[in-house]
Amino acid sequence: MTMIIPKPEKTISESQVNMLIEHTTELHYKVLFQLLFLTGLRLEDAINLEICSDSTTSVPKVSFRDRMGRTHTVVLPKEIFGRLNDYCVTHGSPDHYFPEHIATRVEATKVFNIAAKEIGLSQSFTLHSLRESAMLSKVQAGATAESIFEATGHTPITLSSYYPSKSSQL
Repeated sequence: MTMIIPKPEKTISESQVNMLIEHTTELHYKVLFQLLFLTGLRLEDAINLEICSDSTTSVPKVSFRDRMGRTHTVVLPKEIFGRLNDYCVTHGSPDHYFPEHIATRVEATKVFNIAAKEIGLSQSFTLHSLRESAMLSKVQAGATAESIFEATGHTPITLSSYYPSKSSQL
């Protein structure tokens, strides 16, 4: 399966993300930015994450509805799953990690831009850069195209058409 790889110049390193998170004052955006970087979810999908109460497995899973109304269930890295659950105990709602009144696209973009400016990131970096960085990291770690598509809510066609950079066979 062919996959188009995000351009490295559009991605943010893990150390830059850590600095960005350090310069973010609101806890919910710290957690949200880390979630975006570790998973590659779209901002809207991350904000709409639903808490899965599947007690039949110890695999950390969450679900979200995408732009088309389809439900996706994704497995999260354990480090962010634990942080999400800790955050949810004090800040979440019974069914969502980020209730509507807590995290919005507009406010997340403002908070990201302020923190990015404070750490000296170019204005060309956006919240979407966290998604692209996650995907590039997964590719570099040897993840299969299928696992990346599943983790990010992509279909192969949309990923290929959205990232017009060099392609690679996985």
